[in-house]
Amino acid sequence: MHRVLGPILFLVSLGAACIPEDPPSAADETPLDAVAREDAAPATNPRSSDAGTSVVRADAGRAAPPAASRCSELRLAEVRRTNDSLVNLLATVLPAVKDDLEALYCPFEERSYDVPSPLGLRSRRTVYFQTPLGTPPSGGWPVVVVFQPTAYVAPLHWIGVKGVFDSPIATTVIDRIRASGGQVSDGEPSILGQYYPTRMIQRLLDSGYAVLTPYAELADGTVWQTNVPLVDQSFGGWDDSKDGNLMETIFAAVDRGDFGPLDGSTMFATGMSSGGYMTSRVALEYPERFRAVAVQSGAWATCLGPLCFAKSRTVLGAVYDGRQFSLYPTSMPDDHPPTLFIHGVADFVVPLSSMEAYENALRAQGTETRKVVVEHGDFGGVASHFFFSVTPDEVVNWFDAHR
Repeated sequence: MHRVLGPILFLVSLGAACIPEDPPSAADETPLDAVAREDAAPATNPRSSDAGTSVVRADAGRAAPPAASRCSELRLAEVRRTNDSLVNLLATVLPAVKDDLEALYCPFEERSYDVPSPLGLRSRRTVYFQTPLGTPPSGGWPVVVVFQPTAYVAPLHWIGVKGVFDSPIATTVIDRIRASGGQVSDGEPSILGQYYPTRMIQRLLDSGYAVLTPYAELADGTVWQTNVPLVDQSFGGWDDSKDGNLMETIFAAVDRGDFGPLDGSTMFATGMSSGGYMTSRVALEYPERFRAVAVQSGAWATCLGPLCFAKSRTVLGAVYDGRQFSLYPTSMPDDHPPTLFIHGVADFVVPLSSMEAYENALRAQGTETRKVVVEHGDFGGVASHFFFSVTPDEVVNWFDAHR
């Protein structure tokens, strides 16, 4: 049902070529203040403050979890006793996972909805969710919506395997790293950074945020619709698209209390890759709903790799074949929420330049931004299109600053 292994192996085959060198010493890190001063912009937007850029290693900024947590470190065999289907789903992405491996597991609930689609059709969409431990604030828990990347379906965000292990994907990556002079140790936390989205969810829950992870639908549940060519020009545009209707369904469910006592006026969004594009989309379409967003290895809502197609209400370039077209955005909606960008310096799927064009355009108009460029990945190679260890703390800190 979940045909996800093929796309992952395809990405691995591309990404392995981008992982050649040993990591530098801590002395090679670029100080935040030095870079931030260079890229800071005047805060002309009332929602804005100075921009900041950070160039970091992937192992920076980790924080210890609190004493009580929704999430637990368990062997996969223990997770299997309570959620066998989730472990089986994990095995479709990471073949040959063993039950004695240690994993971070965050239990979740789920709700499904019949969501309107174009031409009067309806589709069944699922949202996985959890609320923090303890007593909610009087207005309800603030909400973070996490959008899945391509091929890495929503429920997998709730389980993160630790350690390098024997699987076709791990073997392919590790062999190519070693062949190009890189080093791999058994102490590495995760293959392809798969542990870190779960760690991010743990940090969010432990910091008092409810978390929602909706399931994408296109391409067997692996891709968001936001940058499908002409989605804004077809039928009723984004507002009548499947994912546009899903977002309206989620907002209504939050306001009704379907996911528990949540504060629909204090929402945030984040996502990686296709989920990063989707994060940009909700910032564009629903700025009144989202206080801040975090785009991970993504770019402007309608970009596709290095190519960016603009909505008519933005000014992003020349007319191309009846549509606005530009490689580099030059103007953004003035109500765009404050935005954190996290990106690998050698991203081979979503070029760093496409993210930087987006961030530059926001910063030029005074929208608050922070840019974190990750130079080195978990295996000692150059950072590419993976999850990063800096992400959990960067995302939580950014949302805390705008809560």
